Amino acid sequence: MVEGMAMSFHTAEIPFVFNNIDKVEGTLKGRGKDAYKLAGKISQVWINFARTGNPNAEGLPKWEPYNRKNGTVMIFNDKSEIKHKHDEELMRLLAPGYNF
Repeated sequence: MVEGMAMSFHTAEIPFVFNNIDKVEGTLKGRGKDAYKLAGKISQVWINFARTGNPNAEGLPKWEPYNRKNGTVMIFNDKSEIKHKHDEELMRLLAPGYNF
């Protein structure tokens, strides 16, 4: 909680996946017009991936398939971006024997 508003919490992504952030009870920080736009984009990514296996959506950077060599991930935000091997150092700390 920051200033009485929920920030990041377990399952916080679900309203964005289903594009229904207006249904979240309580106070969700950042529930402005940008949050609704982001929810629409995240929901479309999930729909595209379920429908075709390709998550790419209009208004977002091209998202290449993940593999161990490129480590491609999408960071969803007001200005979403592609990162390669994001948090690799943290992942190695959490799972030292895993081959990322």
